[in-house]
Amino acid sequence: MTAKQITPVGHWKSSDEAASLPWSSQFVLVNSPECVELTDRLLAAIESAKKTLWVASPFIDDDRFVQSLVRAKARRVRIKVITDIRNNRGRGKQYVTRGFQSESEEATKFDAHQSCIRELARARISCRSPTHYPHFKLIVADDRIAMLSSANLTQNSLGGNANSSVEVGLAVDRQDQVDQLLLLLSHLWNSCPFSLILNGNDVSFEQHGSGEQIAAVANVAARQGLLVNSPGEGFFSLTKAIVAAVDNSLSGLIFASMSFFETNLVPQLEDAVLAALARGVQVTAIIRPEHFREEEKNGKYPDPSTKRLIESGLQLRGVTGLHAKGLLGDQSEGLVFSANINPFSLTGGRESNHMEMGLKLTAADECFSDFTGFMNDLKQAANRQLVLA
Repeated sequence: MTAKQITPVGHWKSSDEAASLPWSSQFVLVNSPECVELTDRLLAAIESAKKTLWVASPFIDDDRFVQSLVRAKARRVRIKVITDIRNNRGRGKQYVTRGFQSESEEATKFDAHQSCIRELARARISCRSPTHYPHFKLIVADDRIAMLSSANLTQNSLGGNANSSVEVGLAVDRQDQVDQLLLLLSHLWNSCPFSLILNGNDVSFEQHGSGEQIAAVANVAARQGLLVNSPGEGFFSLTKAIVAAVDNSLSGLIFASMSFFETNLVPQLEDAVLAALARGVQVTAIIRPEHFREEEKNGKYPDPSTKRLIESGLQLRGVTGLHAKGLLGDQSEGLVFSANINPFSLTGGRESNHMEMGLKLTAADECFSDFTGFMNDLKQAANRQLVLA
């Protein structure tokens, strides 16, 4: 069958209603083509640091953040950066992925990232990487200010221009939660087998031991009730929390995720969503439509499992540039996380699986109303829906 003979599985239908993206609030911070509140707050956290900084981001290519970290180091702030050093997000047969950019674009991005983290290493800022791709995004300043977000420290996530991603971040102000995150980061840092080191003016990649070490976070996360996916340990408390939220839903669920595909490879989640739909729950998944442009043209998206969910009642809706992630159940339970709804973020068994992190929110949390407002506004902004052919 030639490419011209391929019949698309579905098409995006647009509503005539005007749609505006969510804006920032006290606790929930947004980046979009019209808003850079999240960027400003992340930079402010780094610039205000006096003693310590933890930075976790799989990609770093925004020079504003590089220079801000270099200035912090000059102020004698102790900085630890957890990032992707090996490019184990993957490319080629060993790391089969779907819906990512072309290899040439990905290679260019990684080159820019490598240049930036080497500049950090030359400033004597410590950079380490765990065995699995560290997909979570977190900044903690002076052990008291924490920002958990969907935004990589890249121009695409943080630029505020017409092509920028739509991102969301949560300002964590409860000291007990900040302390839990710090404990987790400390254990992860101590177990990272890969680092950049400075020998004279030369930046080198260093591997500790066999390189088969895993991130020793499972025990800490289990004790503290933290939501973490650590594939090397077979620990998936974030995936379990997402499934539990679906199981608990009675009326409505909203997923926000750059991608949503192949839930059949996360069977507990697919079963939970199908059961929710069967009992009359309205399930909406908001994604980045252009993320699967080539797959749609080739008749490969929606994939069979996503198609089955749509046929069962799932509404698959779109927001251009969406990179924010989260879940809202029955307007009474929320999850803020770094994971996309796909097997790379939610399962293990492959070296290309991701380390992820999240926090659970309930109506008792001061930030909950801000989060529900963001998710509901995002749903309103999602004025495109994928309709099966």
